[in-house]
Amino acid sequence: MGLYTYYQTNDTIMDNTIRFRASTNLTYGIYNYYNLNYHIERNIIANFSYMGIYSYAYNINSTNATVYNNIFNGNNTYVYTYQYGMYMYYTNGVNIYHNTMYCAGSNAYGAYISYGTNMNVKNNIFHSTGVSAYCIYIPSTGGFNSFDYNILYSASATTFAYWGAIYTDFASLKAGVTGYHQKSLSKVANFVSLTNLAEDLHLTARSPA
Repeated sequence: MGLYTYYQTNDTIMDNTIRFRASTNLTYGIYNYYNLNYHIERNIIANFSYMGIYSYAYNINSTNATVYNNIFNGNNTYVYTYQYGMYMYYTNGVNIYHNTMYCAGSNAYGAYISYGTNMNVKNNIFHSTGVSAYCIYIPSTGGFNSFDYNILYSASATTFAYWGAIYTDFASLKAGVTGYHQKSLSKVANFVSLTNLAEDLHLTARSPA
C-alpha cells in the first residue's frame, strides 16, 4: 500500500512519488475511501502491480474533487492477474483531467469507472498493452457530464474499450457512443522512456497528446 486515506475531508495529496519494488504483490498506489473535497495532483505512482488509484464513494454529497496531472505507471515486472490504472466506484462530482494511466498487465484496464455521477474525464492518456486489455472499462455509462479529448490505446485486437458493451476498436466506439469520445484520439503516446524501473512517462515533443 502506498498511501491510504479513510473518511477524510479536504485532503490535498500533491507532489508525491511512490515507487514499488518489482516483486510486490497486490499494490495500491493511492487508496481513498469515503473522502470529501479532495485534491489529488501531480503525483507519480510507479510500478504498481494492482491499482494505481482506488476510490470508493469518493466525494459523496460534494461536487469539487479533483484528480489532476498524475502519472499512474503500471509497467512492472510483476503484475497481478488484473491491473487497473484507475478504479473508481460510486464516485460523485470528480473532475479527472490531464492524467496518464499506463498498464502493462495481460488483463489490464487503463481506467475502470462505474456507478458515478457528475463526472468529467478530459485530456487523459489511457494506455493498456496487454493481450486482453481495455483502455477504458465503463459498465454504467450515465454518470458523466463529459468524457472526451483523451488519448485511448489498447494493444488488444478484440477488447479496445468497454462502454456498456465491448468495442473492438476506436472507430466503433466513436460511432456507437453518442455525446462522448468525439474529440478523443486513438494513438500510441510517445513517452520519454519505458525502461522498466527507470520509466519516464512524460511525453516527448512528437507525442500526439
